[in-house]
Amino acid sequence: MPQTEYEKGLFMGFLIATFPQLVIDFLLFEVAPAINALAKFFNEPGIMKFLEDMQKTHPEIKNKGMK
Repeated sequence: MPQTEYEKGLFMGFLIATFPQLVIDFLLFEVAPAINALAKFFNEPGIMKFLEDMQKTHPEIKNKGMK
């Protein structure tokens, strides 16, 4: 770990300069595929039929997005 104030400053500068790229990489390679997989999952016709059947058999399940 950095000992002096100068080393701490260099380390913080390195983290600040590196952080935006880490965020972009995380969003591109982790978050986007997960959102894409969820979108594909809910576009399957069988899934929507299953959710509708669940709402009919279990009225306590409420999904405001479905009518």
